[in-house]
Amino acid sequence: MSIAKDNTLLDQLFKTLAITAENSYVYVCDLENDYFRWSNNAVEYFGLPGSFIEDGTDIWEEHVHPDDRERYHKNYSDIILEKSPTHDIQYRARNCDGEYVICSGRGAIIKDANGEPAYFVATIRKNNLQGNIDPLTGLKNLYSFFADIQSTMQKTDKCWTLLLGVHGFDEVNDVYGYSFGNRVIIEIAKIVKECFSSYGEVYRMEGIKFACISKNLNLYELQDAYDEARQRIRHDIKVDGKRIPLLLSGGCMLVDNEGVVPQTIYTCLKFAYYSSRDQKQGELTPFNDQVGDSNRRLTSQLNAIRESVIYGCEGFFLLYQPIIDSATEKLVGTEALIRWENDVHGYVAPDQFVPYLEKDAVFYDLGKWILHRAIDDTLPFVRENPEFVVNVNLSYSQMERSEFLSDVMDILMETGFPPQNLCLEITERCRLLDLDILLNTVVFLKSQGVQFALDDFGTGYSSLNLLKNVPVDVIKIDKEYVLDAETNIIDRSIVEGISRIVDKAGLYVCAEGVETVAIRDYLRQYPIRHFQGFLYDEPIPIDTLVNKYGKALSTR
Repeated sequence: MSIAKDNTLLDQLFKTLAITAENSYVYVCDLENDYFRWSNNAVEYFGLPGSFIEDGTDIWEEHVHPDDRERYHKNYSDIILEKSPTHDIQYRARNCDGEYVICSGRGAIIKDANGEPAYFVATIRKNNLQGNIDPLTGLKNLYSFFADIQSTMQKTDKCWTLLLGVHGFDEVNDVYGYSFGNRVIIEIAKIVKECFSSYGEVYRMEGIKFACISKNLNLYELQDAYDEARQRIRHDIKVDGKRIPLLLSGGCMLVDNEGVVPQTIYTCLKFAYYSSRDQKQGELTPFNDQVGDSNRRLTSQLNAIRESVIYGCEGFFLLYQPIIDSATEKLVGTEALIRWENDVHGYVAPDQFVPYLEKDAVFYDLGKWILHRAIDDTLPFVRENPEFVVNVNLSYSQMERSEFLSDVMDILMETGFPPQNLCLEITERCRLLDLDILLNTVVFLKSQGVQFALDDFGTGYSSLNLLKNVPVDVIKIDKEYVLDAETNIIDRSIVEGISRIVDKAGLYVCAEGVETVAIRDYLRQYPIRHFQGFLYDEPIPIDTLVNKYGKALSTR
């Protein structure tokens, strides 16, 4: 079906919709060709390249705020795949002046004669005050939270913010359906509001999450309110005579930083919330467990780092740690490691920002930048040595994005980088990802030639489960076990056990933390193919890697 043929019907659909959609921005998408027609007022207001746009999905998603892009993409994909009957979502979009405005998007699918989705028809409205209210619970929504936290920071020295989330809710929808689930959400909202409204404003956030902004600086009182909400959500929710027991987790943060954007505060709150859920059995968890200068400094750093990602990853750079053949001590690859520095905050180590930034939607853009830069930097090594491999670390938050696979393949095709020379490292934290998603990601990319490594093997309780279920190529033994393997019988047994099991499984082992000649010589008795550690090199800039190892590569 050609685009020219489709344009006749597309034009009729568009004109009909435009007549009935006053004060809205209108578009119609031909799904087969990803071909959009936009109303003239939308072209002008959002600064679009024209009324008729090919590859329109990607172009519009570039206008969606980075924090909202994943949620928007999922909502749009769900309706295309018929997982959802309608497109109904609030998000922020960039206008022609570069400002992000809150929009409400509504749309539906038109099917062809064979019952297949053919067109997506939608309108966009800029939100008024009513658009900042969650229609299900009547509470203020995420965008009101951002606006109110900004206003509160300007008017007040300090305030507490809390993020509360319910888990176990997916089973409610699966068993009773979405209509019943919505009624449960309403009951949850009532409890949260009753427990916290006397302390401040309550908000419905993304999914089954709620927030509170409180000028009451007594954390003990807020703790009492949280405990009451947790107890009631666990025991008191009943719908149609059915008691629905749910678990509440919560993170909180004392806000006293000028110049920190609300999105950074939300990132910190999400980190505290997930710490409560995954590590603290639902206890109310303060961000960083501190409220003094250290907390302010960390928040300020995260704000600056987050802004750096949004503005083209300024301040980020990569260092490369060589990976050495254990027998020949020749360079066989390198691991790309992210770093950040600027004039105000100086150097900030990755372990001080990556765990927090992983909870932020902007982390996905940083991950793409890391992959692209690592491939660009090491392509000359691959041309000199077809066996050379660059290792790039992945986060579970990257792999759970629906566009991850296509983005990896696009970068490989764009750069001409051979897939077999890329090794993606996944960590024990990937247990947080649905195993089916993880498995599908690995299987697809391996089918294209990409290699996979399990990093920090042995440090987490799910390492063996990942090894059993995920078809990786390399196991990297964490330096925690390597450093003292020569003298510590427990570490020695772990290194021996891992290396022999992995070797029998037909995989190969890389030992991290090889820092002395004695450790190197000791490890050579085991089937360990690669070494990585300060004995050979610390992480170094790409220019240093080229100057030190490039000549050796070209003379092999």
